[in-house]
Amino acid sequence: MKKLNFASNKMRLKLKKIQTKPSGFTLIELLVAMVITGIMLTLVLASYWTFLQTQQKMAMSRELQSEIRFALNRFADKVRSTSIDYEAYVAIPAGQNCASVNAGGSKQLCLIDPNGTYYYFEHADLDSDTVAESFIMGSDPASFADAKSNAQPLLSPKKFNVTSLNFSFSPADNPQILANDQMQPKVTVYIEVSPQNGAYQDLAIASQTTISSRQY
Repeated sequence: MKKLNFASNKMRLKLKKIQTKPSGFTLIELLVAMVITGIMLTLVLASYWTFLQTQQKMAMSRELQSEIRFALNRFADKVRSTSIDYEAYVAIPAGQNCASVNAGGSKQLCLIDPNGTYYYFEHADLDSDTVAESFIMGSDPASFADAKSNAQPLLSPKKFNVTSLNFSFSPADNPQILANDQMQPKVTVYIEVSPQNGAYQDLAIASQTTISSRQY
């Protein structure tokens, strides 16, 4: 009987040893869990970073569109309330006024209001490529160089680059001096703008509009 009890106790001891032996694998399980958690965390952070970049691009795109609309609205307001300054587009010495319009249009838009104030818009470099607006008051065309002294950027030069700006108008000759010409003068504006930040260069936006003057 004692032998059986001894054998029984011995079996219980072995069972205890067998039952406690697997506890050594918990470290491996912990490492596996940490690796899986790390992978999941990396995926979550990557998704969040992509989401943030997408949101930033969408915000930049909206701001870019808003800037272009503002510039086009400014052009439209001025063209409708003024006349095209045809005299400014004749051959005038460089630096004195707007350059002659070539077949591809002009980098400057020259306007004059009923009070004799001259307005100039051009593709300029004020810290960076932008649209500069300037004006000169008086009955005689002032030099374009002097007009630049009060030039103001229409777009935020620290945020956006105007990569292209072109003005063209029709008719090519002043309808006020042509007795049989009843055409309403129109100005066509083409503008292309991109963000200063190189990471958003793919967001460049181009827009074109045609505006009729109401002063003829």
